[in-house]
Amino acid sequence: MIESIRRLACASAVFGFLLAGASARAQESSELEALLEKKVLTSASKSAETTDSAPATATTITAEDLARHGLRTVADAVRFLVPGAIVEEIPRGSFGSRGVLLPLDFGAHVLVLIDGHTVNDEIDGSADLVNELGMPIELIDHVEVVLGPGSVLYGSNAMFGVINVVTKQARNYHGVHLGADAEFSRQYRGSVGAGAEFQLFGEHGEITIGLQHIDMSDPLKIGKQYVGNDVYTGMPLQTRADGASNGVWGGSWKHNFERNTSAYSRVVLGSLQVLVAAGKQRSNDPTNLFDFDESDLGYDDSSLFLDVSYQRRLSERTELKLRLYGDERRKNIRWRSSAAQYCLPGQLSGCQIDIEGGAEWSGLEAQGRFDWLADGRESTLLGVDGRVRNMQYVSNIIDAASARNPGSVAYYSHVDTAL
Repeated sequence: MIESIRRLACASAVFGFLLAGASARAQESSELEALLEKKVLTSASKSAETTDSAPATATTITAEDLARHGLRTVADAVRFLVPGAIVEEIPRGSFGSRGVLLPLDFGAHVLVLIDGHTVNDEIDGSADLVNELGMPIELIDHVEVVLGPGSVLYGSNAMFGVINVVTKQARNYHGVHLGADAEFSRQYRGSVGAGAEFQLFGEHGEITIGLQHIDMSDPLKIGKQYVGNDVYTGMPLQTRADGASNGVWGGSWKHNFERNTSAYSRVVLGSLQVLVAAGKQRSNDPTNLFDFDESDLGYDDSSLFLDVSYQRRLSERTELKLRLYGDERRKNIRWRSSAAQYCLPGQLSGCQIDIEGGAEWSGLEAQGRFDWLADGRESTLLGVDGRVRNMQYVSNIIDAASARNPGSVAYYSHVDTAL
């Protein structure tokens, strides 16, 4: 009897031990799965951390989120999936957060990054989250949105927040990818992308690339309004090149269009990363005081950037990153006025207004990070960013009848540096 009790007690102990071990393993597995499900972001403190430990109000929008909700632009994703964020539903709409939005801000107070590279316009600080961003939605792995001031890490553009668009790695984008979508009779978009991994000089490498073209044409009706007589000629103000307006502005806007072509590529070889992007956009805008609905008038924008970075862990606690970057952006605006009052004295037959400008800037950034506990919880970041920038624009008003240019009415050229 005693021997049977001993055996039963021993079996119970063994069973209890096995059950406890299984429970511990299940708990560890559950904790590991929970950790893997946590979203990681780098924009809040320039280091990888989970969203619940980041020192900011942060939201991560994944590629699965974009596909699940049928979102076609970063602006739509931020507008519908980020609590506290505001994005106006107009071309180049302003961005706001936490109930604060500046009209006609055009995104100048939110910092927009692609894989850590700033894409805000150095001319006016603006940022576009729709077509001008130049990023095929199929190439996006996730979008990190950090609301609130980020100027300590990123500078004055980050007053309302930071948006970092992170592209897919080649292992998640293997092969060739084709994409297309449309708003029939209004907008058509086509894209092609590819991703591949390789070995070079004993290092693992990968390349991803995406190209897209967007063609939008959306004729509109704009209410007609009488704008009076020309102050120079005393005749009804001419608002069309054919002279048939008789002082009336507005009507059928047939040439409301936008064409955007862009390309982006990311190459990684070991600790070296190279980013290259280029884009070109042509658009029209009738909401000005000059000739209405002329097809050859409007905006021509182009952009190009190159970003080369090298990041290496020197020890268990120390990490170094060096980054060299260069950007160029050009903007050309062309208007035409058949009304003498919007031209220079003597240009009674009207004029053409040409504004050309742009900026080039390049810089070198060095960052060092020391991890005090070697677990990512307590670290110190030290860095320096030196930049040189060249900005210029010229404005000419050319006589429509003689094509004579009497000389630039405005000219600006300036080189500055920042550290």
